[in-house]
Amino acid sequence: MKFTIDKDLLSNTMDRLSRIATKHPIVPLTSHVLIDAQDGQVDFSVTDLAISERVEICDVDIEEPGVCCVDCHRLAQMAKHFASDTVELSVQDKCVTVLSGKSKAKLFSNHEDDFPSITQNVEDGDMLIPCSDLLSGLSATKYAISNNAARRALNGAQLLVSEKSDSELQHTFMIMSTNGAVASFWTNSSEGIDRFTSKCASVIPTNGVMGIIDIVKPTSSGVSVGIQMTPQKIHVNGGSVFLSCQKYEEKFPNYKIILDPKYSFEAEVSSILFRNALRRSMCIADDVKKICFVGLTFDKNTMYLDSIVPSVGEFHDEIPFALTRGYFDDRIQFDPRLLLGAIEACKTKTIALSLSDANQKGRIGSVAGDGFECVNIVMPIRK
Repeated sequence: MKFTIDKDLLSNTMDRLSRIATKHPIVPLTSHVLIDAQDGQVDFSVTDLAISERVEICDVDIEEPGVCCVDCHRLAQMAKHFASDTVELSVQDKCVTVLSGKSKAKLFSNHEDDFPSITQNVEDGDMLIPCSDLLSGLSATKYAISNNAARRALNGAQLLVSEKSDSELQHTFMIMSTNGAVASFWTNSSEGIDRFTSKCASVIPTNGVMGIIDIVKPTSSGVSVGIQMTPQKIHVNGGSVFLSCQKYEEKFPNYKIILDPKYSFEAEVSSILFRNALRRSMCIADDVKKICFVGLTFDKNTMYLDSIVPSVGEFHDEIPFALTRGYFDDRIQFDPRLLLGAIEACKTKTIALSLSDANQKGRIGSVAGDGFECVNIVMPIRK
């Protein structure tokens, strides 16, 4: 095998693949990248057995076709620091020679037949989802994904597909994530989240979520990504990038139970004013004892924020709001970090805040979203 490739293209490809390749593998070749150069196209494939990704690069100058298997992280580091604009890779005597300008390195190559079997052919998909919608949904909900290994079912995001559009590839869908303290929902359905009815659902692990974001982020608007769901895996076709990830079998929380429409108090608040006030309140947090909370009270058209930590000090602030329904005559406490995540996920100038009482979950949703709806359920700090 021998081919020449652009240095930046190789570096960017290896950077994204090294995110999946295992650094301290139990199966040795899960830290490697499989390079297949054939007919002017080079395929780079990696897997950690749960998630697989393949990147296709076309119009490559290939002198000798072939296949090799080399350490992904070492090649990524080399490609990042080469001074020349091009990199030449060749294989001889079970060694991969990497040549760029006056720099030359050799890496031992493992036999390609020992590389774990992964999905090589991904169809266009059972459904087509606009890249802009998928990126918005995953970006909005990823903050609520749990990183607690003891709750494996929550270490990912759930993709729910609507019962509508059975005859079309273009589907409405909802993405949900939760860590137990906060839950985030995003949908491109015009009917909204409360009326959303799912046809099928798949839980995508955290690494899969980040991989899909990497696929759709550089894609131009108006382009769709193909998604194919099988009983064990979910496959994503991003054109030149293909990703397959193992679906979680554990039961994910029922979104209909978490979404409770019964709120006695509703108000609309400026996202910027609320966000800045919450950031100011976090200055009173006790970093040693990890005490961080903010109290909210309401009076006519003014929201009062307070944070009192005896070992640090006090904070008081107030911002205006527009009352939509009901009244709230109690004081409710939240973790301001959870509120900030919910506000930033909405990505609208105004957010809708809904409450029932001081010990019940609050709801923060988008107002006048551009063809989407985002709702976040936040648990209070109970008195």
